[in-house]
Amino acid sequence: MQSVPGIPSFPCLRANRRWLLTGIIALSIPAVLAHRGSPRLALWSLVVLLPLGSSLIWRWMRRLNGELQRSRWLVHHLLTDFAEEPADLRPPETVANSVADPIPTPPSQLLDCIMDGAAEAVLVVDPRGKVRLANDAARRLFGLPREGARGRPWDGGCRLMRRDTRTAYPTGQRPLDRALREEVVDLDVFQVNTPGRAGPAWVSCSARPLTAEGPDCGGAIMIARDITSLVHAEEQLLANEQRLHGLIDRLSAIIWTTDTELRITSIRGNGLVQLGKHPDELMNKTFFEVFHVDDPHFHPIAQQLQALRGTPRNYEWHWKGRDYTVSAEAIMGPDESITGTIGIALDVTESRNTSRQMAIAQQIQEKLFPSVDLSPEGYEIAGWTFPAEFAAGDYFDYMPMANGSLGLVVGDVSGHGVGPAMLMAETRAYLRALARIEDRVEEILGKANEFLYCDTDADKYVTLYLGKLEPHRRRFRYASAGHAPAFLLDAEGRVRERMESTTTPLGLFDTLIDPSSRQVDLHDGDILVILTDGVTDASRDGQTFFGEERALEIIRRHRHDPPRTIVESLHRGVHEFLGTRPQEDDVTALVLKVKPS
Repeated sequence: MQSVPGIPSFPCLRANRRWLLTGIIALSIPAVLAHRGSPRLALWSLVVLLPLGSSLIWRWMRRLNGELQRSRWLVHHLLTDFAEEPADLRPPETVANSVADPIPTPPSQLLDCIMDGAAEAVLVVDPRGKVRLANDAARRLFGLPREGARGRPWDGGCRLMRRDTRTAYPTGQRPLDRALREEVVDLDVFQVNTPGRAGPAWVSCSARPLTAEGPDCGGAIMIARDITSLVHAEEQLLANEQRLHGLIDRLSAIIWTTDTELRITSIRGNGLVQLGKHPDELMNKTFFEVFHVDDPHFHPIAQQLQALRGTPRNYEWHWKGRDYTVSAEAIMGPDESITGTIGIALDVTESRNTSRQMAIAQQIQEKLFPSVDLSPEGYEIAGWTFPAEFAAGDYFDYMPMANGSLGLVVGDVSGHGVGPAMLMAETRAYLRALARIEDRVEEILGKANEFLYCDTDADKYVTLYLGKLEPHRRRFRYASAGHAPAFLLDAEGRVRERMESTTTPLGLFDTLIDPSSRQVDLHDGDILVILTDGVTDASRDGQTFFGEERALEIIRRHRHDPPRTIVESLHRGVHEFLGTRPQEDDVTALVLKVKPS
């Protein structure tokens, strides 16, 4: 493009669209997080990103308005200069036709400079509404041909719609039509449907009449800008705002904004229902009035004042029997000054109560596990359960039986958490009661099955391994109700016996199918290991499992260590195998070692 001396190229007219794009992205992040199922994270990101995104979009709109004003001033003065240009400086044909064409055609270089430098559409028409001057932006916007636009109707055959997008803009009421009637149109917004364009465009414009001396002088000028991207951004912002409001209204939270005097300017959230408050009761009240105090050191007020000074605050607060986690920070204006605060209070009362109840349940369950070493002379016994959650569905126990025998139990209730933990406690109670009146392990399992079948749902069951140790005879008899295999290793670490299930799990059927028991003799240095499937079925990727061989290798490596060390080594091995993947099932192991005679 050639430049004309004394005429700037106006690069400032190209608005910095990065402000708009960054603002849209900032305001879209909370909606995306909410859509992906992260409502709490969405609320926190809303608190952080809402002031930033709003400030950037406001700054972009302010820059846009400034450019419109500068372009309007530029074209007005240029056209005024053309109309008042001395006759000897005009082209001869312009002087000859000055009556018929009172506004002369500017030099082509000057027109190119104006058109290429202006981001806005500039359209000048004569008193009949015919095009006198149109830049590239105007031709694209209104469907005018690149060559021969002069003398054509200014709308170029496009269709103008009002803001509701359903009502056509009547001829005579359009901005240029009104300007031709000597009206000044400072701002109008409408939709343009241009033939051949992929979709409608939104236009913001201003229009003014042109005045000059002469019988046929006059016309009008319109400066317009395609604001389609801005309208779409506003629509997206409104949709995101509605989704976030819906999210806030469903959560037990309160979100608010204040001015610099800590006067509430907006407040909403389902957390107000818990307090018996309506937003209208709190609007336009200061924090001092809400809490009925005058002390600026009162904890929530002191925190808000800190936020008002530009220091983000996070704190805990108990009010009217509710527990809250609160976050507050300053709202920054376009000129980087603090205009108020924004805050959110999450009602964590129910989760805190649940946590306390879980802690109590965990303490109760821990008391159900053996706390006294019942190892007979010549034997060492240790067991432990490592829950996947706060409460385990796994179970291990040592219980005295008739004739000086000792019962060893490892059970696994389907699932893990509170429900399975309660079923585990019930199973423990049945077994301990039955062990006092029944000597055969298969009979104990059969009677326990009858009780559990009546007490449990169809999808709940218990796999259970029950063994009876006769210390003086060095005999061990066991029955397994659908439980994972147990292993008997000799002093060299070789597997002497793989103890498979002998009947069906407890609670599935009204009677056990073919219940039976088996007996093995014990020798010096033997190691009996009873596991739950939380050990062997542990998986780090859904395809690779910890398996029996890894468990047996750990047992062999620590066969000379005490049983407690073997149990801890098995758990540590599972933990290291999983890596960063969380433990998904309870891990339980019980180890019996036969000391040398």
